[in-house]
Amino acid sequence: MTDAGVNNLRFAIVSQAVDDYFSLLSMLASPTVNRNIFMLEDFFHSGWFALLCDLDGDVLMEKIQKKAKNMKVKYLVSRLPDGTRYYVHKAQEPNIPIPDSYGRREHCLQLAAKMNGLDVKSYMRMLRRDGIKV
Repeated sequence: MTDAGVNNLRFAIVSQAVDDYFSLLSMLASPTVNRNIFMLEDFFHSGWFALLCDLDGDVLMEKIQKKAKNMKVKYLVSRLPDGTRYYVHKAQEPNIPIPDSYGRREHCLQLAAKMNGLDVKSYMRMLRRDGIKV
């Protein structure tokens, strides 16, 4: 394996741990036997983590925790009063549609998820987490 290949593998391992930790803290993913918060925190404090990268595990976890805590839905999907179509709007402005955001429910959910920087599955989990119905 080349040096570039080894570096890519090291980056992929740390990146996956960061993604998993964020998903669990923001409740976008459920804990499993192979993925839970305590296991990931142990990883960030381990010698294995120190061998993979030069980051401080505590500082990294603190940044991820802050990001997960502040994660909020910015864009939502609502139905037009006549019930024919849906539209995307800012969470604070329910009566002001985003231009060119009208369409079927699925289309609007995909657009809102993208605008929130998420895939549709994660977006729907975030809505359920916050008790928001579409």
